[in-house]
Amino acid sequence: MSLAPEPTHHGFHMLLLAALLYLLNGRTIYIVGCIFASILLARSSSAVLALFVGSIVLFVMKPVRMLPIFGAISLVFGAVIMVVLNLLDQSNIRVLNLLIAAIENPTSILTIDYSVNSRIGGVLAGLGIIWNDYFLPAGLSNEDWLQRTPAFLSQYPWLFDLSPAGIPSGMVIILYQMGFFGVPFVFYFIYRIVSAARSIWGSYLLLVAVAVFFGQFLISNPVFGLLCGCAASLRAKISIPKRSHQINENRFKLNGVLA
Repeated sequence: MSLAPEPTHHGFHMLLLAALLYLLNGRTIYIVGCIFASILLARSSSAVLALFVGSIVLFVMKPVRMLPIFGAISLVFGAVIMVVLNLLDQSNIRVLNLLIAAIENPTSILTIDYSVNSRIGGVLAGLGIIWNDYFLPAGLSNEDWLQRTPAFLSQYPWLFDLSPAGIPSGMVIILYQMGFFGVPFVFYFIYRIVSAARSIWGSYLLLVAVAVFFGQFLISNPVFGLLCGCAASLRAKISIPKRSHQINENRFKLNGVLA
């Protein structure tokens, strides 16, 4: 289903493919298939987290409209988990083990798994580093990052490790490297992608795509440019008929004045 070499990127690619299919007017069955592939085939905990973050953000933005949808998603998601638990050996499914552990003790999610700690914890620690640096640009030097890493690890004792390549987040690393200069770019990218939604379903898919790039998925990946391009093209197609309608109205008014 994907050429990605490991579960996280497999799941992320499937979620981004779902968002691209929506922007390209793909069939809903294929979009839903991509989402289920990220959960059942990739078995990616990061992909499940992106789906969860997208639903939470949309629920905060549109609580009244999202309440029935949020409930339906929760029921379907719970049913899928129960079916998989009954059909497969639970001990061999890492994402299910993490979900169960998070339900039993939510505060332990960052310390029970090394991968979750380094990815989610790395993003949270990165935001804390940016805040403590007062959004001052840290630059692109990898040597400087490696020199500062021991101090960061001592500052956040719950953090197991930090990636030698930088903060494990496509968006947060921009804020770290560019500081306050990167804030407008991050907000622009988010607005450009999310504003292309034509329905609450589309808003959810595009918010999930944004959540992916806040995870360990850099914007240097070609999919990011493709997603922004499709979103911009869709917005242009939506705005052109409105402008044509306004031009026709003005032309009609002008002809009435000249008559």
